[in-house]
Amino acid sequence: MKTYFAPAERISKEDAFYQYLSITKNNSLINIIQALPEVVVLLNKFRQIVFANKTFLNLLNKKIEDVVGLRPGEAVGCIHANENEAGCGTSRFCRFCGAVKTILDGISGKNGVEECKILTQNNQVFLFQVKTVPVELDGIKYTLFTINDIRDLKALKEYQKILFIDINELLSEIVVGLDVLSKNCDENPYLKNIYDSAKTAISIIEKQKLLILAENNQITPYLVKIKSKDFLDFISNHLNIDFLKIDDSTENIEFRSDFELLTTIFENIIFALIELGEKEKIILSCKDKNDKIEFNIKSQLFIPVEIQYNIFKKGLPSKEAPAELITYLAKILTEWYLNGRLFYETNDENGTIFTLQLSKSPIV
Repeated sequence: MKTYFAPAERISKEDAFYQYLSITKNNSLINIIQALPEVVVLLNKFRQIVFANKTFLNLLNKKIEDVVGLRPGEAVGCIHANENEAGCGTSRFCRFCGAVKTILDGISGKNGVEECKILTQNNQVFLFQVKTVPVELDGIKYTLFTINDIRDLKALKEYQKILFIDINELLSEIVVGLDVLSKNCDENPYLKNIYDSAKTAISIIEKQKLLILAENNQITPYLVKIKSKDFLDFISNHLNIDFLKIDDSTENIEFRSDFELLTTIFENIIFALIELGEKEKIILSCKDKNDKIEFNIKSQLFIPVEIQYNIFKKGLPSKEAPAELITYLAKILTEWYLNGRLFYETNDENGTIFTLQLSKSPIV
């Protein structure tokens, strides 16, 4: 039979069903596959289904007898599956299909992962992430094929683009306009409130954007020479918080780090302490620790146990736990990108100290 991409050969439905019966004798394997939340399918070397878990069958509202011997595109009703007599994987469009590509990887003995968009004959659109792993059962080679629906994830990413680009640009224009107005008008408290709110919204959006980039390993640190005391002076002037002080014993130690990431880390920890209730005194200091440099951010505030539980844990900011997100971001920026450590101690007697340890010459 003719093919434009993947091999056309296949076995009969009856022979595929014999393979299915052989596989189902392995109760341990079947129980594991059935327990997995993902769609899981076993394919033979001809890309035909010889086992499918209940998740896959429920997705299609079919029985196992309906899908054994079919290829994945045929089972889900892909509009290209029957364009060529040889079926799924052989039409002129199949060379662009992520599912076929990753299945061929599995058959060749490699792990595969791709994205796959399928339009079905009844006009349903599926957007999947597909993965394959080669396996061997009773001396016969198969491909373990898993499918995850990523439509919601893709939609979320599109919404994030709208939020981070369009809305952020609009807010920036509002801030610029308000700044001009404030210079040409008498001081107006309502104007100032709108200005401050818009700037706060921009800051929140920027932090969310940075968090997503960080979690997706899309940040590349840019290391420069920094002097610790000079850096703390910058933080103090930049934030302009009356009760933010620098300890007199602070040393001016030279080290290398990413200036912007380090600034964000300090901002987040300081703002977290303020949101947790500190309104009187935060003290910044730094000392030499041989090949490391250690910064301390000290507050007289004691963090209650129920809030301690959420520090450095990802969560949506809320009135009950407002510091979760920003401390989590500070933690991953420190430990994933700056090869450092960020931790804290808190008690009734001494308050709270956040400690940031960095290598003077990090390898990142």
